[in-house]
Amino acid sequence: MQRIMFKPALTILAAYLGTFVAVPGDAAAACQSPQQVKGATPAQVRSHFAADGREVVTFMGYSGAGYEDHGAMLAQAERILGRLDPKRVVINIGATVDGIGAVYPVARQRGFATTGIVSMEAARSGAELSHCVDLVFFVDDTTWGGYLPGTQALSPTSEAMVTSSDRFVAIGGGEVARDELLAARRLGKPVTFIPADMNHVVAVKKAAHRGDPLPTDFGGAAAQAMQADAGRTYGDAKAPVAGKVLGKVVYTRDAEELRFVVLKALTDRYAREKGISVTPQEKADFLRWLEQGRRRDIEQNAARRDELTRRLKAASLSDTERKALTSELESVNQLLGALGEAGSAAAPDPQETQAREQIAAAFILQWKINRALYRQYGGRIIFQQGGPEPLDAYRKFLREKQARGNFTILNKDLEAAFWSYYVTDSIHSFYPRGSPEEAQVFSAPPWSRGASSLGS
Repeated sequence: MQRIMFKPALTILAAYLGTFVAVPGDAAAACQSPQQVKGATPAQVRSHFAADGREVVTFMGYSGAGYEDHGAMLAQAERILGRLDPKRVVINIGATVDGIGAVYPVARQRGFATTGIVSMEAARSGAELSHCVDLVFFVDDTTWGGYLPGTQALSPTSEAMVTSSDRFVAIGGGEVARDELLAARRLGKPVTFIPADMNHVVAVKKAAHRGDPLPTDFGGAAAQAMQADAGRTYGDAKAPVAGKVLGKVVYTRDAEELRFVVLKALTDRYAREKGISVTPQEKADFLRWLEQGRRRDIEQNAARRDELTRRLKAASLSDTERKALTSELESVNQLLGALGEAGSAAAPDPQETQAREQIAAAFILQWKINRALYRQYGGRIIFQQGGPEPLDAYRKFLREKQARGNFTILNKDLEAAFWSYYVTDSIHSFYPRGSPEEAQVFSAPPWSRGASSLGS
């Protein structure tokens, strides 16, 4: 009688809160023993999901280690599931009932089809399967998963898990989850990681049983790896995966942003490989060159200001002429103010000095990279505000790196826009081919030959 009263109370509470609350008995009644496929290969598992056609979202986390806050784990899972469409998504986990396996009843209650991928070790050890998983693949494997000992190759179970899944949600996790998540990121697959402690009592008991030091950190191996691997991703993981460069997964919807990230990663490595660097003397010469240019600009604009002032004194000017000259004079005065015409006797600000040196180093390094690429690949040069750019050399460089697998454009919708900058001549101004101007562009650094502008 108590249970009859309990179920409606939870149902009413769920309706009031607008969220799902698992009602004891309901999920179990809807679940039954799963269909099992034993001795499966990774290829067979992939083939099944490919034929199904739905997106495979895999939940990972602790299994036998359990959770310190089991309810919080389920709440996080519920939040994620609430954003997914049961008609288009299959929920995949590790088949067993323990730990993260408690997500199965929640997923089934929401109408998701459920699958499990687990090692044959689970069958041999008699591990309890969830009754709310529809189909279980027992992968022919002598390990429980993760990397094969002493290698960076995934075990058959983990290979099946990673290659069959479209995206991953991890709530905590141990060594196997760690290895699978890192492998998924290397493949450019979206990974959502939510930190969670393993069950403290269970962890302490296991350590005592093994004779190991008692643990003080219960965050799990996956959390440590995700933190260490943070530099292996770029962008907001909520955005689509756009591509991958030198192992770094790039999340963005913007082709130009993808091009920027790819180019920076590849040219940074190119500079290291070629020994391209910036010396303190080069920075000093560059800053001296900039100062000379600033003073020259002040002199030229001050002379123009004096001329405009003189012309405005003429009584014969029409209203239109006077208005145009006045507007130009205002612009010149603003420019002189920005150039610091008055100067300053105060000691230079350390932060401003540091910023100037950083700008100098960045410009010099980029110019040297451009020169090296031009000498290696040749081609046409375009005018850019930041200095001359060997356009064709960059295109050849990127094509070569793409062919070698150093970067991949995973979102094919961005492919054309990614390359458009390098193949659309109409958006660029080129140095005349074979001209003296083109010949001198990379003959010597502009700050060493007294060039008057960055584009010279």
